[in-house]
Amino acid sequence: MMYRLPIVTTFVVTATLLHSADYRAITFRLPPGQTVPVDIPDLNVVNRVDDCFHADASDAAIAELTARDFVCDSVPQQLQANDYPALEEIEADLQSWAQQYPNLCRLYQVGTSTVARPILVMQITDNPLVEEFEPEFKYVANMHGDEAIGQEMAMRFIEHLLTSYDTDPGVTALVDGTDIHVLPIMNPDGYVANNRHNNAGYDLNRNFPSPTHPAGNEPPPQPETVAVIDWTAARNFVLSASLHSGAVGIVYPWGHAHNHLNAAAMFPETPLARELCFAYTALNPTMAAVNTGDWENGIINGRAWFAINGEMADWNYRFHGCIETTIELSSTKAPEYGTMANFWTGAAHNNRDAMLEYARLVHGGVRGFVTSADSAEPLSATVHVGLSGDGPVAVRLPLNAGWNLASLPVTPVSAAPSAVFPDAGDVVAYDAATNSYVNPGTIVAGVAYWVHYAAATTRTVYGTPATSDALPLDTGWNLIGSHGYGFLPGDEALAPVLFTVVRDDQNGTLSYQRLATDAELQPFAGYWVYASVATQAFIGATAAANPPLPVWTDRGDTPHTGDYHRLLAPGRYDTFFRDMTTPAIEYAGAAQVDAPAGQPFAIEVTVPVLHGTLQQYGVAVASGDDANGLPNHTRLDVELPVLPATCRLDWRPVNDTNWQSVELLPQDQPERMATIPAHGDGVDVEYRFFLDSPVDTNLAVALPADDSTFKVYFSSAGRNIVSTEETAPGRRNDFSVPGSTLMSAGYLGVNKQ
Repeated sequence: MMYRLPIVTTFVVTATLLHSADYRAITFRLPPGQTVPVDIPDLNVVNRVDDCFHADASDAAIAELTARDFVCDSVPQQLQANDYPALEEIEADLQSWAQQYPNLCRLYQVGTSTVARPILVMQITDNPLVEEFEPEFKYVANMHGDEAIGQEMAMRFIEHLLTSYDTDPGVTALVDGTDIHVLPIMNPDGYVANNRHNNAGYDLNRNFPSPTHPAGNEPPPQPETVAVIDWTAARNFVLSASLHSGAVGIVYPWGHAHNHLNAAAMFPETPLARELCFAYTALNPTMAAVNTGDWENGIINGRAWFAINGEMADWNYRFHGCIETTIELSSTKAPEYGTMANFWTGAAHNNRDAMLEYARLVHGGVRGFVTSADSAEPLSATVHVGLSGDGPVAVRLPLNAGWNLASLPVTPVSAAPSAVFPDAGDVVAYDAATNSYVNPGTIVAGVAYWVHYAAATTRTVYGTPATSDALPLDTGWNLIGSHGYGFLPGDEALAPVLFTVVRDDQNGTLSYQRLATDAELQPFAGYWVYASVATQAFIGATAAANPPLPVWTDRGDTPHTGDYHRLLAPGRYDTFFRDMTTPAIEYAGAAQVDAPAGQPFAIEVTVPVLHGTLQQYGVAVASGDDANGLPNHTRLDVELPVLPATCRLDWRPVNDTNWQSVELLPQDQPERMATIPAHGDGVDVEYRFFLDSPVDTNLAVALPADDSTFKVYFSSAGRNIVSTEETAPGRRNDFSVPGSTLMSAGYLGVNKQ
């Protein structure tokens, strides 16, 4: 590999915050009860963030702090002396790849560091200069400058994609169908100084906007953070990962402090996040073996590990709907460089295959685009994925031969048991009041039923999604179902008794399995739960699983307007939405009217709300099972914003070749008005309307659609003219006189030659 030649020169890293090579940029953690010291010579404190302070210090000052039990978090270790490449070498390799593979990659800059070092991103796709309908993925490395293995794995990932294209079918398919972006070093100043923090002493993974920052104590935004924020906002990333070291495993959101009863479950899409993490650790044996504390096969919820505010992963999801995990590659922040090959492809780590698989997962889910029915151009929109409450949806319920304990997340349109479960041998419900089984009259969402079929089948049921998450519970035992993925609350009325039914796939026998009361309830399943008093259980709803999605485009003149990609694993959806609103101006005026000569003519029209509604279409899963709690048939709810529509009035005197324009105002109201300037007696003016939008630049609708025009005739009479044509030479034409009836021209003594 051209990029990994041994480095012979020893680079001297000096402190960037102060003025002398005898000082180092350091981070120390405060011991319990200790304050930031002010009495140590050669210690220049920069700032304090959380339980750490950042300073420039001499070796003597560092030794004194260590003797006082202050824990040093970032004493520079001369990365380049340990054979890690210098920043300049990394930048040179990126430039070289961009020149060598111009049809596969594009190198671009998203910002600069505190001391103006460039922050570079490599885009890898089969058409890097063309916006295609592909999901966007990103890896971000070295936001902590001393975690050097992150940039190494990122650089090797870039090199592998470029050099394996056309020879490795898996890599080729990934590059052809995905818009991949890799930021190898987010914190170049920290990398140069081998310092966790940026040059101003801030931890960038505590610097992102967050409502959980202590009020009045929000950290000032750093240039590196702003660069990533602006970069992310300008694109439509679906899946992301940040590469770190200092631990081994993968962390999923949320990471901020909260008081949720179940830290591992409080993230809105916990099942999806866990699937993503497990897909990575399944290919990394070292990670998969981590099961200490709250770690489970190498993954952990961020809050369950430790709480932080301003985390990049939290920000990605909260503000952009992009799921991001934090991949901890090594317990040593900068392992010996000679071990990098083992971290990349060795049997113990195999990060190459794990990183490739994680990137491929961006294709799991739903994708589509929203376009104008009139112009077929992309429109801005917000997409909600979930069960729609606005109409019936289709859900598929698999049923085994024999008895099934089943529930529905929808209230069926035809709720009779014979309609929901036709050909069933029996359908029974449990009556808690009488402690007996009964034949139900209707099938209800959130209630579990025993259903018997002679042979395995799959029922497609049409119904309305449950609008409430409240399940009524009677005193004693209750047989319930879930509206979607959810959890029973820690309610005092609920005794810690929860059972599910388990089927033996070998012989079909059923048995009861006791669950912890915080166990995740699955859609379509049934559960026994005991309540000491009558109460209600509130269980998380499927419809609220996904946040609204900003929708962008991969086509058109305006980048990223109209396309949406939403990660839902496992399962893949493909669909196409078309806006059904047809632009039209409501104008009640006549095709031809009179106006008084010498006075302007006022025109009032109504401009309807454009693209304010959208037809809802069903979405079928092409492969896989349920996707994050959504049935195989569900809905996408699309909300289109009101486009700012500019309505223009074009007018000109008849036979004039030049149109003149005036805008109908006010823009923010449907009723708008404009005037045609005053004209003299006998002038015939034609006019038309023109509608466009600064957002949907191709809307451009001329009304009337047949390109005909309206007319206004300016006359001293101010009434409709009978005729303006001369039938024959010497004939006198009638015309209107203000305040009079229609008279002959001869009566007025007018002779028309």
